[in-house]
Amino acid sequence: MRLNYTYSIKYENGKTYKQNPDKEQMGIEVTTDEYRKVVEGVLSGEAITNIQGVSELLARMSDDVLFADRFKNTDGSSRTKGLKKPRNITEIEFYMIDSEIQALKEMNNPLSILENQPEEMKIYRDDGSYVSIKSELGKVYIKSSKSGAGAMSMDIDTFLWKLDLPMGW
Repeated sequence: MRLNYTYSIKYENGKTYKQNPDKEQMGIEVTTDEYRKVVEGVLSGEAITNIQGVSELLARMSDDVLFADRFKNTDGSSRTKGLKKPRNITEIEFYMIDSEIQALKEMNNPLSILENQPEEMKIYRDDGSYVSIKSELGKVYIKSSKSGAGAMSMDIDTFLWKLDLPMGW
């Protein structure tokens, strides 16, 4: 399962950079247990970096951010080539995506989505290519075998709306 997040970095020289969630997000594959701990912690007001029992996840997230930072300028703009030597970072803070937190808060029992097994189906075209539709954790992921780009993701209600099905259908 996938945890989407943003981050802020504090550099040794005192500069800070906070990722704009409307323009870019990071994502990482997590176990159900890691996701449960993060959701429980965030919904109780805990910062992701202070949640107990997710140190391995935090290390993987930090590694991803350190790698991504090599391809960013300190103002957030992209670099054409990565830095040869990584910047000295004193602090990294991680944030769940606000829209995901809001969607979880609106649920009667947000952790119940962890009880449902992921479902996936493939719809084949005449030429043998396919579109894969996967449902997991209240999200729908759509990916085409023809496209090398990443999958589209949206919450289930948005997916149903795009299909022109009535809500609650």
